[in-house]
Amino acid sequence: MSGNAPMPDESDRNRADKAQDEGQKHRSESEGKKQPSKRPPDRRPTAGLELDTDNDREGIPQEPEF
Repeated sequence: MSGNAPMPDESDRNRADKAQDEGQKHRSESEGKKQPSKRPPDRRPTAGLELDTDNDREGIPQEPEF
């Protein structure tokens, strides 16, 4: 029975770790998305397509062309 006691603590710790990991993932993803949109559209490989930059701002998932 005493073996069951540490279980909730461990799961809580794991949950906190997962939340932190997801937060960091979210942060890095949003930073990565914000950087290219800050640059002038001329530098993008799809320069001239205004609709493309609009879609990027809307947050529509698009594969970045490297």
